[in-house]
Amino acid sequence: MEDDPLISIVIPVFNASRYLSFTLDSVLAQTYKKFEVIVVDDGSTDDSGKIEKQYELKDKRICIVQQENHGPASARNTGIRYANAGLITFMDSDDVIGPQYIEHLLMPFHDNGIDISITDIMEFRDNGLIRVDLNRIGNKSRQKGFMDNLSGSEALGKMLYQRDIDPSACAKMYRIQLFDDVRFPDNQLYEDFVTTVQLFSKTSRIAHLSYTDYYYRIRNGSRQRSHYTHRNMDLIKALYKINDLVINQYPNLLPALKSKYLSAAFNLIMKMDNQDLKKYSCDQIILWNIIKRNRKAVFFDSKARPRARLAALFSVFGLRLVSIVYSWYEHYKYC
Repeated sequence: MEDDPLISIVIPVFNASRYLSFTLDSVLAQTYKKFEVIVVDDGSTDDSGKIEKQYELKDKRICIVQQENHGPASARNTGIRYANAGLITFMDSDDVIGPQYIEHLLMPFHDNGIDISITDIMEFRDNGLIRVDLNRIGNKSRQKGFMDNLSGSEALGKMLYQRDIDPSACAKMYRIQLFDDVRFPDNQLYEDFVTTVQLFSKTSRIAHLSYTDYYYRIRNGSRQRSHYTHRNMDLIKALYKINDLVINQYPNLLPALKSKYLSAAFNLIMKMDNQDLKKYSCDQIILWNIIKRNRKAVFFDSKARPRARLAALFSVFGLRLVSIVYSWYEHYKYC
């Protein structure tokens, strides 16, 4: 690979006028300068279009693509079609990146065997509170500047166990050839989960950097933090979709898949308030059966996260105890 290749940055935008300037400013502040920014406006009805035009006039590296509202997956797929570079990365329109985001993610690609590079993610709220990833506290091997050279199977295992690697399409850089036969599924929540699994399964080497260069904004009304609806079951459907892939290609990762099933079911049930539990009683039964089916395996799995093993144990005593413990954790995790 050439020393300074062009990088494509794809940013889907829908009604993000409150945050978009912060996002684009963080991109333009990159220490690595040879990039193009493909902003895909997914039918915004606020002032996002005006902001996009201002930045397009200010910097010729920014390209605006307009489309009708079809969701973030469709917008990312549009961005892939417009990309001119051999390497591509994705951002959400309310997040920000550190000034060395591209520089750090690009470093491993000078070794031609790397197909994906990954940086760590830090969550933050509008009020400035930061969430520290408790999984990494005390992990001396994850010192700043350290790089894990992983196989696709190892990276997938870390992702399913929810250790260090997030399923998000963001905070990663990809060889664009990986998308020759892979796209993000339209009209689904958690649209990047299945796609990330597919991409990991296509590569033999993935570089995971211990820099924290991607900052994920948690805001009121975001899809990840909103109240439960039936569409949240898309997460379980996504897990069903990767069953065969794991069984056929990575049977050693079945324990990790069970751990992910249990965590996903717990997270969705905890989204439900008392009214949701009545309205979506069928969903609750499905989710609770997933928990009961996998809790024994997860509790005895030494590779599973301590939180997952504790949740498996508490589930034996019923949903009420789990809800109390979860509420306590949610209250104190940002303190």
